[in-house]
Amino acid sequence: MRIPAAPVAISTAVSRAMKANRAKGTKPEAKLLRMLWAAGARGYRKHDARLPGKPDVAYNKAKVAVFFHGCFWHLCPLCSTKRDLIPSLNRSYWEPKLRRNVERFHRDRRALVALGYHVVVIWGCQFEKAPGRQVERVLAALRRNSVNHTPRR
Repeated sequence: MRIPAAPVAISTAVSRAMKANRAKGTKPEAKLLRMLWAAGARGYRKHDARLPGKPDVAYNKAKVAVFFHGCFWHLCPLCSTKRDLIPSLNRSYWEPKLRRNVERFHRDRRALVALGYHVVVIWGCQFEKAPGRQVERVLAALRRNSVNHTPRR
């Protein structure tokens, strides 16, 4: 499916806000990495281009890939039950764009699973509410997938 050309920004404020969105190196992602490091889960690679989807965090020896998904950009199933995530303005542009993000992630996830990876998805809203629980999910995946990789405490 071809995505229509980007719509003309409604205002300079909207344009500035959308340009400020970052794909990597976000504050929540940095917090996740600090928490994993503090928990002793070392030896990860950030945005490993050798892997499908360039996971935000990849523990290649343990074969664990972690994706930190922003609720808007990946159409969070937890948030979409509360409100429609797709903007009503320029819907013909946003809907295919965001749905393509979701489809691409599912394709990348299948490829990672085929390579033997355990994929952990952390949604922004989950991390905001319970960051420690999300870190524990990653640590559990590391313990499950690796005999040699046990986080230092």
